Amino acid sequence: MKMKFDKDKCLKLLKERKILQKEGKSLRDYDKAKNDELISYLSLVEDAIFWESGKEYIQILDLFVSKKITLDQFFNQFCGLRGSNLRSARMWKKKLEEEAFVVFPKSTEINIQVNPKSCGFTKIISYLHSLVAACDPDVTLEMNLKQPELLWYGISEEYLRLRIEKDFLPKLEKYCKKS
Repeated sequence: MKMKFDKDKCLKLLKERKILQKEGKSLRDYDKAKNDELISYLSLVEDAIFWESGKEYIQILDLFVSKKITLDQFFNQFCGLRGSNLRSARMWKKKLEEEAFVVFPKSTEINIQVNPKSCGFTKIISYLHSLVAACDPDVTLEMNLKQPELLWYGISEEYLRLRIEKDFLPKLEKYCKKS
């Protein structure tokens, strides 16, 4: 079952977490269920932000798979977009934390729209990022295919292209069709 974003509940939990932090306590130690719920809400916010860039991710992956950009260009574009999404997610989370302590909300308070279809999108991008980071120019496709147990020690550019084409592009395209 996919969780729906409840902004009021999220703000309440953020406020409770901050109050406990000021007392030197953590929400996780105080109430694990509430902490898990808050983490789920914040993950939904992050997923929504990453999901909004879905078509850009697909475009970058397509360019790399079709060899229209180099590994360095792919790395810069992919990591640049991911970094931008991470900064946006931090900004939205910070705004939510600030709003949690507003006594009389104004009409200018943030109105975040979290699409439940975006749930889990960030995990795909994070996993792909870990593969990109493992790319090693000294590793060959043959090495990756003959010794799959060593993949996390380094993967070839060709192996990365194969994984993107066979695994990541279909997953991201499926997510983007949901919209």
